[in-house]
Amino acid sequence: MNYPYRLMSRFSPQSFDVEHVILRLGLGLAAAISVLLLIWLIKLLLPWLLLLAVGIAGWYLWQQHRDFQQRLYQCFYNCLQTHEGRISALDFAMAAHITGSQARGFLNARAKDFFADFEPTDYGDILYTFHRSVKVPVQVPLSGGAIAPIQGDVHQQETFKRPDSKAQNSSLRF
Repeated sequence: MNYPYRLMSRFSPQSFDVEHVILRLGLGLAAAISVLLLIWLIKLLLPWLLLLAVGIAGWYLWQQHRDFQQRLYQCFYNCLQTHEGRISALDFAMAAHITGSQARGFLNARAKDFFADFEPTDYGDILYTFHRSVKVPVQVPLSGGAIAPIQGDVHQQETFKRPDSKAQNSSLRF
């Protein structure tokens, strides 16, 4: 008869409190509901979150590309001033820290934009020769035979001159 008494002593009324059980069940139920709501919310917002992530990544890559292009243009203009309007793909590639094919592609595009000449060298390289437009006063006839000077762009070109440059080879017009 001692057996039921031992069972009763193991489960004393102090360790088996109904209020604590209800509290633990309530917390467990609240945690389960919050997890289910979180999963539902993630499923609902996942396409928008992915779209936001792709948008942020695209904006970041666009900013990187824009900064790279600005750096290339700045280096290009500095090289033009340094080399007096004549620049090779190797000079530009070394200055901009880019590959030769990237440098040739960039210089070919700028040669189209700025109507540059191509000058072959004795070593087989090609020099891109860029010209600056010079503003020359143009005289425009007015009624009555008078002439009025107007400052305009006449597309006369000034080639950068090197003091030590040899006679120019035949240059190709692009």
